[in-house]
Amino acid sequence: MFKLQINWLKTGEWVDCVYPPSPYDVSMSRFHYYTNLWGHEHEYRIIPTLTHLIPEDTPLAEAYGG
Repeated sequence: MFKLQINWLKTGEWVDCVYPPSPYDVSMSRFHYYTNLWGHEHEYRIIPTLTHLIPEDTPLAEAYGG
């Protein structure tokens, strides 16, 4: 999963856009759309997230309250 970030006015810190983490192709589509639309004023990038590495459930989760 990947998330889109913006560097407002090409200065300062990178911040997450409002979109939730998405597959690579969806994130790249958004990246190209916003770069073409606002790339002259802002910078955009996509970065990988680690959410796909965190298990949603384990066999003993219920036993341990998770």
